Amino acid sequence: MSAAPTDVSVARPAGRGLPGPRNLARLSAEFTAARWRTRTGDGVLAVLSIIAFAVAATIANIVASGTWMFRNRAAYPTGVVAEAIAEDASFDIIVSFYVVLALLACVLLVLPVVHLATSATLLGARSRERRLAILRLLGMTRAEVSLLGFLEVMLQALLGVLAGGALTIALLPAFQKLTFQSMRVRYEEMLLPWWGYLVVAGALLAITAAASAAGLARVRISPLGVARREPPAVLRWWPVLAAVAVLVAVRIGTRLGGTGAGTARRIALGLIVALAFILVVDVLMPRGLQLAARLLARLSGVTVSWASRRVAANPKPTWRRVGALTFMVLISSFFGQMPIAAGEVDTAAARSVAEAVLIDIRLGTLFTIGFSFALAAASAMVNQASAEFERAEETRAMLRMGVSDARLRAVNWLEALGPLVGAVLLALGLGWLMASLTGIADAVTPDEGQVLEPLMGHAHIAGIAGAGIVLMVLALAATGPIHRRIIAEDRGR
Repeated sequence: MSAAPTDVSVARPAGRGLPGPRNLARLSAEFTAARWRTRTGDGVLAVLSIIAFAVAATIANIVASGTWMFRNRAAYPTGVVAEAIAEDASFDIIVSFYVVLALLACVLLVLPVVHLATSATLLGARSRERRLAILRLLGMTRAEVSLLGFLEVMLQALLGVLAGGALTIALLPAFQKLTFQSMRVRYEEMLLPWWGYLVVAGALLAITAAASAAGLARVRISPLGVARREPPAVLRWWPVLAAVAVLVAVRIGTRLGGTGAGTARRIALGLIVALAFILVVDVLMPRGLQLAARLLARLSGVTVSWASRRVAANPKPTWRRVGALTFMVLISSFFGQMPIAAGEVDTAAARSVAEAVLIDIRLGTLFTIGFSFALAAASAMVNQASAEFERAEETRAMLRMGVSDARLRAVNWLEALGPLVGAVLLALGLGWLMASLTGIADAVTPDEGQVLEPLMGHAHIAGIAGAGIVLMVLALAATGPIHRRIIAEDRGR
C-alpha cells in the first residue's frame, strides 16, 4: 500500500531534464482550453486577459501607423504639403513638427500600454498559482511549473496580439474620414510595413514576458501551496523628500535659465518642469492616497471606512490603477493652456496647411487622450474582475455574516472610484499650477495682428476629466455580472 505514493513521487526517471518545449507548449494550451470550459470563473479571466492584450495591441498598432504616416509625409511630401514646401523651404519645419508630436504621443501611451499588459499578465494569477502547486504535488519540478505558467501567459498574449493585429486592419479604413495637413488620410498611408507590426507585437510580448517572469519570481510554488516572497509594501518618506528637492531644483534652474530666453527655450524649460512634476506626482501620490485613506477610515461610516482601509493597506496598486488616467488629465490641464497660432504666411498652399495646424494638434491630442483612457478603462476592468474572483471567499463569508450585497458593492465602487475622483481633481489643480510656474501660457509671443488661441479651454479640459471618470465607471460596471455570479453561486449552495 505504501508503494503508490512512492511511485507518484518518482514517476520521472532519475536525472531526467525538463520536458521538451513541444510537450510543455501542448500542456499549456490544454490548460488554457480547460480554463475556458470550467465554471469556476477561470474562463472569464482568460477571455478578459486575451481581450486586454488585443486592446493594447490595437491601440499600439494604430498609434504606430499614424507616426509612420507623418514620417512618410515629411520624408516624401505630396499634394498641398509639397506645394507649400516648394513655395517656402522653411515650411518643412512645420511638417517635421507633426512627426515630433506623433512620437510624443507614442511616448505618452507607453505607460498605459505597459500597465494594461502587466494587468492582463497578472489576471487570474492566484488561480494559476494554485494549479501549478497541484502539479508540484504530482511530481513536477519548480522550474517546470514556472515555465509552464510562463508559457500559459505567453499563449494568451500571443492570441491577444494576433486578434489586435486583425482588429487594426479592420479599423484602418475608418481613419480615411480624417484630414491632417489639409489632406485626406489614405488607407495605404496608415499601413505599417510587415516588420512594423512585428516590432509592435515583439514589444508587447517582451513586456508580457518581463511581467510574467517578475510575477513568478515573487512566489514560491511548492507541493504544499504557494507562498509569496514579498513582504507587505511599506511606504517610506525619503523618496518624498527627494522628489520635492528635485522639483525645487528644477524650479530654480527654470527661473535662472528662463530670464530673457527665447520661445523655443522657454517651451523646453516648460517641458522639463512638466516632466519633473510628473515624476514627483508619481512618487507622492501613493503616500498621499495612503494618508487620505487613513484619515477617511476614521469616519463613522462603515462603508467609507471599509473601502478606505483597503486603499490604505495597499496604496501602490491603487495608484497604478488610476495613475495613467490621472497623468493624462494632468498633461491636458497643463498643455491645454499653451497658446498656439498658425503664423503669417503669404502663399495659398502654406496658408492652407498652417491654418490646419491648430485643428490637427487638437485632434491628435484628443486621440492620444482617448486611447490612454481606453487603455486605463480596460486595465481597470481586468483588475476589478480579478479582484472579484480573488475576494470571492471573503464576499461569501461576509454575506453569511449578514452583510448586505448592496454594502459590498458600495465598498468595491468606493475603493475604485474614490481615489480616481480625488486624483483627477488634484491633477486639474496641479496642471494649472504647473502652467503658472512655467509661464507656458506666455511661451508664444504673438506678432503684430496675430491671433493666439489656447490649445484647449477650461471647459474642454474639465470635459476630458469628466469623460475619463465616466469611462472608468462603465468599465467597472462591466464587471457587475461577475459579482452577481459569485453571489448566485453562494445562494445556490
